[in-house]
Amino acid sequence: MDNYTALVVLHNEALATPEAMAYSTDYLKAGQVSAVAINFQYTHTASITENICKKANADMGVNHCFFYETHSVIAW
Repeated sequence: MDNYTALVVLHNEALATPEAMAYSTDYLKAGQVSAVAINFQYTHTASITENICKKANADMGVNHCFFYETHSVIAW
């Protein structure tokens, strides 16, 4: 595959250490993902988690977008 998008659906207390975020973004970069959609719909800590993900995804340099419900993810 040379063009795919990753959908990440987070649940509950979705807080990650910098090391865990680095592992996740390295995994996506290695797969040459073209975009990442992250759905915070099921998280208890959405605003904190979004801040963590913003930095990690910006550092990754891949098109990304954050969502709070499934319909918007599908439309994107």
